Amino acid sequence: MEFNALADDDDAGVEHPVNVRVVAVCRNPAEIYRELALAEPAFSLEYGAEAHNFSRAADRFAEHGPLGYPAE
Repeated sequence: MEFNALADDDDAGVEHPVNVRVVAVCRNPAEIYRELALAEPAFSLEYGAEAHNFSRAADRFAEHGPLGYPAE
């Protein structure tokens, strides 16, 4: 199934199923990287940066909907 076809409908907003999945997929590794940053102080900056990147991606999708469509 093509990713763009899933998001290509009139209801492509924040609660679109593709968007909900993408937000969850981004938030999960963000949490894992946060835990790694606490567990491995020597790499806390690197893991913290990755957690931040995944969190920002999730926030972008949560705010703008799937594939960057404006939220309704």
